[in-house]
Amino acid sequence: MIKPLEPEDEFATPEELNRVMREFMDAHNFTPNPKLGGFTPESLYRLYRLEWNTPNCPLKLGSDLPLSTLSAAPVFTGMRNLLLYAVEKGGLALTVNGYLKRTVVADVVGWFMTETEQRKFFKYAKVMNESDSMPVWRARIVLELSGMLRKNKGRFVVPKNKLPLLKEEKAGKLAALLFTSYFRKYNLGHMTHYPDGVDVIQNDVAYVLYNLGRIARSWTPLVDLPEKVLNPYTLDCLQEALADNIYSKLHNILDFYLLRNFERWGLVACQREPKDHFSDKARIKTSPLYDQWIRFDNSSGSTPPEA
Repeated sequence: MIKPLEPEDEFATPEELNRVMREFMDAHNFTPNPKLGGFTPESLYRLYRLEWNTPNCPLKLGSDLPLSTLSAAPVFTGMRNLLLYAVEKGGLALTVNGYLKRTVVADVVGWFMTETEQRKFFKYAKVMNESDSMPVWRARIVLELSGMLRKNKGRFVVPKNKLPLLKEEKAGKLAALLFTSYFRKYNLGHMTHYPDGVDVIQNDVAYVLYNLGRIARSWTPLVDLPEKVLNPYTLDCLQEALADNIYSKLHNILDFYLLRNFERWGLVACQREPKDHFSDKARIKTSPLYDQWIRFDNSSGSTPPEA
């Protein structure tokens, strides 16, 4: 049944109609939504669209944290050491194909791979190229994307205007830059075997971080997390992408794309069993560094504009 039109004189003027519509939209956009983790639609829009650590973005990073505190983030420590090494050596020597030379990889790999991981690799190989060490390769790409490394005459060098960020007192600002480049510029699905369509999960980095701070303060089963921490839209997209895939589950995608990378940044602790290859029994909780470094301000900009 088609509802009859309302009387034309319901709104005295177009301005009155606009006012009523504006009030209706404001009531929706500026009201916290439990299905969105308590975000208002307006603040969630800013979380996804604005540059992190800026005044109107809900996600804030502790840019004044000392280097001693940030040492809890292994990947940050490794990337900073690589930059210091580049300065000390006058640049990172490259092959004709643009990869780090083996001598460079041999010098720096200890910052990115444990001795056990290296022994396992060299059990089957005599030399290590940059492409053989995903952690080294990833670090170099992120540093390039962040502007901390650039090519110059067959070497990767640290630009002069970036050198101040290597000072110890600037560690917090460097960490914020590298963190943002890592999660918003680098493709977390690089070299993945997962189906097309799952990369959408990278859009949820900040949203998942927020929800982990709400529900994973104590050990939480990884298999229970996807429905609790992912954006409902992202969850729908992932379920559709995995509909015909019997091998990959939601918690596998969440673990590979986000949780393992949060672990590399020291933001979560993970308990895994040695033979639990699919993380079915893994447990997750946020770390002390999470509490010191990550903050969410849902109030900034979240009030309706005056009529």
